[in-house]
Amino acid sequence: MPNDVILNVEDDDANFFILAELFKDVCPVLRLERARNGIEALAILRHLSAAPAVRVTFVIMDVFMPIMDGFEALEAIRSVKSLERIPILIFPGTLTESNRDRCAALDV
Repeated sequence: MPNDVILNVEDDDANFFILAELFKDVCPVLRLERARNGIEALAILRHLSAAPAVRVTFVIMDVFMPIMDGFEALEAIRSVKSLERIPILIFPGTLTESNRDRCAALDV
């Protein structure tokens, strides 16, 4: 049975720890990994996808992060064949029509 992983891409410590506590209580069989920006997320996803006993169940991604934001990360992830089918939940800090349209264009 694969080791199911959720990747949380979040630069804010408080937001990550809230999610970690929620998953610890609600889904203790899932392992929560963290990336602090899109570049880290891409590296972690490549590493995890190469491990035969690991399955990335989905990614929860913030939009506004340093180095590589969520939109750039989403485009980069979708461009990698082995990662293109991983479900991604993207959460902009502020939901604007522009953010919604950008998410829709990236097929999330």
